Amino acid sequence: MQSYFAAVQFCKNLVWVFILLLILSLLNLSVGSVEIPLQEIFHILLTEEEYFSPNQLIIRDLRLPKTLTAILAGASLSVSGLQMQTLFRNPLAGPYVLGISAGASLGVALMVMGGGYTTVAGTLLGSWALIGAATVGAVLSLVVMMQLACRLPAGQNAALLIAGLMFGSIISAIVNILEYFASSQELQRYVIWGMGSLTAVDWLKMKALAPFVLVVLAISVLYFKPLDALYLGELQARAVGVSVDRIRQLLVLLAGALAGAVTAFCGPISFVGLAAPHIARLISVTSKHSVLLPLSAMVGACLLLLCDILCYLPTNGQILPLNAITSLIGAPLVIWLVLKRR
Repeated sequence: MQSYFAAVQFCKNLVWVFILLLILSLLNLSVGSVEIPLQEIFHILLTEEEYFSPNQLIIRDLRLPKTLTAILAGASLSVSGLQMQTLFRNPLAGPYVLGISAGASLGVALMVMGGGYTTVAGTLLGSWALIGAATVGAVLSLVVMMQLACRLPAGQNAALLIAGLMFGSIISAIVNILEYFASSQELQRYVIWGMGSLTAVDWLKMKALAPFVLVVLAISVLYFKPLDALYLGELQARAVGVSVDRIRQLLVLLAGALAGAVTAFCGPISFVGLAAPHIARLISVTSKHSVLLPLSAMVGACLLLLCDILCYLPTNGQILPLNAITSLIGAPLVIWLVLKRR
């Protein structure tokens, strides 16, 4: 009877989160330098017209890709963060503890401050050059961490976590050296990329981002049973027949792929992957990852949509940096959740 009431309560929470996701998606489509009423948004989304009005072009070509990017990025970072928190059994672990974001940042830094962005190829490719550089950096970092995950014996998850943090620190030091010798224009371009943005993804980039992220998210959800076993500890996981070494390598690969893809297309986005899993645990009334994985994805999407809406609060037409809002919202939220859970 108790499990029945818990299941009913979870279904109610899931419905409320889904409704919140729809509301925030509509608000994200409505808010911007040009405010568009919700009634007109429904008309644009539900009808096909040969004549494209300015508002229709704004919604379909600019804001709809941005909203979908926020949903995909928030879900990816949240699932990646949940996997890392379960693997390391550390509530402060996030999607970037493996140094994936630092590797992507190094790739962009070498492209922007190393002169590659000003070459003919960089000029022709534009934002694709930055995406390619970030992807290469993230992939190389992921390869290094996969090698460490393969070489470290069982029971050394803490060593893998420390290695990831130190690897990120080394890369950050290299980026700082590049920043010291960079020109003011190069430094400004890199700093703007590091603030994070959802507006750089258009429909063409969405064709590359969405299939990759959706496939990795689907694979991540399928491995909920090993995550349940790891949540109880490595000894219990081995007792029920889980290959801890293989699952650790797989989680590093999946979490790194999700975090790397989001960083490559949107820049580093902080605190979403750290805060969303805690919120999901708070409202899920269960520790089963078959529930936590989809719920974390929805909560992360809601959180990133909310932060993106808050970026457009200034009335003078300026847009606040996305990472500034995610930090202002995420940091107090994590503190409150940790204290409440304790």
